[in-house]
Amino acid sequence: MRSDLQEKTAETGEDKLRWRYQDKAYNEIYRQWRKKNQDSVGFYFAENSSKLTYQDGVGLIKDFPEEREKHALEKVLDLIGKCMLFCVLCDVFSKYFFPRILTWLGFDINYDFFTNKLYGNSYIIMTIDFLSIFIPRLLASIYLIITIKIPFKVILPMKISNKPMFNVCIPAMLLSSGVCCIISMMSASLFSAVHIRPNYFVTLPGSVTEAIYFITEQIIIISIVREFFCRGIILQLTRQFGDEFAILITSFIMASSRYDISKFFYSFIAAMVIGYFTIRTGSVLTAVIMKITYLVFNYAVSFIYYKTDPAYSNVILISFLFACISTGLIFVIRFLYFHSDSFGMVLKNRYMSLGKKMLLSLTNISIIMWLTGVIIVTLIGVYFTS
Repeated sequence: MRSDLQEKTAETGEDKLRWRYQDKAYNEIYRQWRKKNQDSVGFYFAENSSKLTYQDGVGLIKDFPEEREKHALEKVLDLIGKCMLFCVLCDVFSKYFFPRILTWLGFDINYDFFTNKLYGNSYIIMTIDFLSIFIPRLLASIYLIITIKIPFKVILPMKISNKPMFNVCIPAMLLSSGVCCIISMMSASLFSAVHIRPNYFVTLPGSVTEAIYFITEQIIIISIVREFFCRGIILQLTRQFGDEFAILITSFIMASSRYDISKFFYSFIAAMVIGYFTIRTGSVLTAVIMKITYLVFNYAVSFIYYKTDPAYSNVILISFLFACISTGLIFVIRFLYFHSDSFGMVLKNRYMSLGKKMLLSLTNISIIMWLTGVIIVTLIGVYFTS
């Protein structure tokens, strides 16, 4: 009778986070998966005195929770690092080698190393961009799902547990994107001082059919693929080590994958906002909607910059940013006034401190190899002004 009571207490008290931002079904499925895989990529520690045992020839076995968490985190980081390194290698191949192969085969496509751009048939260029993002992340997702054997209901939670916050995700994304865009433009002088040309705008399709093709691929399909991979698999997998760590690591991965110094902090902050809203609303659908909003905002800014009369483009751009920020601010303030209890989230560490987790991440061999590849590709893509 006593042992049953102890086991029940251990099961209900082992998770200090209590996963209170998800529904009960998610909580139970995730707990069972972590318990089943606690010797590999799952972190599960029941605060039970029976974990302290004596083994002949070894001595007292002290199964501390911090060591358990470190062991699981090392395994997870190794898997994530390998997957992201694979994505970097695919990005390098699709950008620097695949266009040359197509040119050799007679396709109207060419890569200019000095301008860091692809030239030729726009449909081929857009298809290459699409495949270079879609295929690596699809294969990496399949590899992770097979390896970690995590249930789909955990890696792709769809049920919205916080509808008031979900309803304000688009205005919140407009607000954060507008503010970040202004800060990025103001910081352009820092890059100019070191003769680096900042790249705050994106290339737009020329015709209506190209625009439809582009929107379908780059804005809708790619947003779903990226968010399912990052805010689905990686974010949900790393949540077992604390929500704050999961948001930071996924945001850093997303921002680094842009291979663009001038867009790093902009992308990082936007990714932080999306990650926070994803966890707080309990659904990956929030991430997809916010990512689509983020991309539409970027392309709208680029359209104003490139397509409008240069004499009025600055005025139109400032007016657009003001409209986005004002609209977002009004809706967010209204949400906080009526639903302030739905916004806040207690970010608790597990047993390891956040600093130790970040240090462990930066010293992981797979992560180091991925970061090295990212830095090399980023530096190659830097365009210096005269």
